[in-house]
Amino acid sequence: MFKLPAVERVERVLALKEISNKLFRGQKFYKAAKMYIRIFEFFKSKDSKGNYSKEDSTTEEFREAILKLRELEKTNLTNLAVINLKQTQYARCI
Repeated sequence: MFKLPAVERVERVLALKEISNKLFRGQKFYKAAKMYIRIFEFFKSKDSKGNYSKEDSTTEEFREAILKLRELEKTNLTNLAVINLKQTQYARCI
């Protein structure tokens, strides 16, 4: 996933997020949390933010993809915090 162009990264993260959301709705919180953590690890990696040297950063498509990735990162962390709240893991929510 790390070597994908920004637009394809968005698609991949959205697919993983959809799986996580289905698990969450099914109250399979442990599995959902593992998926959200997998997505979070992608955002933690330096590649998620800085490996765009082969892409044209001046295009509107690229800028929109980067903005979407930032939005997805925030949403992912929020979803993980909600799971921790539901499981009374309050220290993990901070």
